Amino acid sequence: MLYLSYIMQDGYISDKTNLVMYSIGITGNIACGKSQALNFFKALGAKTISADIIARTLTVAGQPAWHKIVQHFSTHILKDDNELNRTLLREIISQNSLERIWLESLLHPLIRLEIQHFIQNNTSDLTVVEIPLLLNRADYPYLNRILVLLVPSDIQLQRLLMRDGCTIKQAQAMMALQPSEHVRRQVADDIIINSADKNKLKHDITHLYEKYTFLAQNHF
Repeated sequence: MLYLSYIMQDGYISDKTNLVMYSIGITGNIACGKSQALNFFKALGAKTISADIIARTLTVAGQPAWHKIVQHFSTHILKDDNELNRTLLREIISQNSLERIWLESLLHPLIRLEIQHFIQNNTSDLTVVEIPLLLNRADYPYLNRILVLLVPSDIQLQRLLMRDGCTIKQAQAMMALQPSEHVRRQVADDIIINSADKNKLKHDITHLYEKYTFLAQNHF
């Protein structure tokens, strides 16, 4: 995506062509505040998209990915309305790493392609994408920077219990499947320790939004 700006130099008008497409990936483990951070970026003016929402869209009843999932897991994975029983599916992949890998290998390439199309087809200076399993920069070459949200495990557990209404055992099982903090830090350009309240997160996101918009406007 290109734009043309005109600069007066010694009485003459010259043109300067800059790339305006600048994209940020937000990632982090479960209950770290990724969606909340994405909403703050959206409120500030960034174009935003979530990989989780893309995944849901790709797997509604009748979609090609839905057919493959039903074929693989059989019809017992469906609810009465033929939509996926996502709670049951989450339980299956949390208990069986091979099934989790199979599902990720099906959906992740499709999600990456949808994200790429979204970035390429919008005219905003800044696009922010929430990608929970952003572990390899090479999978997302169109991202300019990666923001990682981290949270202490005790706070993560409390948030997960409140958010999902699950048992401690279920919450701990979900947390055990998450990548380590070391792995998360390996891909990070920016890090937020999201251990305080919403106001602190909003303050941190506002600061980064100003930084990112400056980078976007001077990126060429």
